[in-house]
Amino acid sequence: HGYKKLSPVNRVELSRHELKMPSMEYDTNAIWFDCEASLLVSVMPDFDAGVHALSHALLAVAPLFVPCTSADIDCDHSRHETTRIMIFDNRAGGAGITSRLWRHFFLPGI
Repeated sequence: HGYKKLSPVNRVELSRHELKMPSMEYDTNAIWFDCEASLLVSVMPDFDAGVHALSHALLAVAPLFVPCTSADIDCDHSRHETTRIMIFDNRAGGAGITSRLWRHFFLPGI
């Protein structure tokens, strides 16, 4: 990752600069929801935007089920044959929020 400086006059590239960022990798806890993409395409006209919106909607309603703030959890999603929406704890090692959320979504025997 990096940036380039452009001339304000003619937008010609003047220089390039690389940025060295610290690693953002850490172990945490997460829950995910899988759904076949072929099933969702018919109900979501813009599939990519729909999956993205669904992942953020799950984040928005999470505080209704467990005590947390928007800084405690985050989301990610994939858009391949199987659509996976993942909600994860924002703290290294996990804060236990997704574990508590899982208890609200998982119904044994169903």
